[in-house]
Amino acid sequence: MTPDGSQSTPRPKATLFCPSCGHEGHAIHGWDVRTDSTSGVSHLHCPDCGEHVHDYGLSSVSPPTGGFAAESRVQPAADD
Repeated sequence: MTPDGSQSTPRPKATLFCPSCGHEGHAIHGWDVRTDSTSGVSHLHCPDCGEHVHDYGLSSVSPPTGGFAAESRVQPAADD
């Protein structure tokens, strides 16, 4: 409810807000997307004021170190 007692329309859970001008919109649609072709990271910018709002993409997450997700062990050969 709003302060005056009327019902308000609920926002979708995936709503982003611009910290500069207050623009709000769905996290995927309605924002200016600028993708870095080298890293593959997409940068979302406010369509009203141009403020940077969010980054997403595979390169925005650091890959695990070591090169393998599971540990590999070599068993010694059995002596017969």
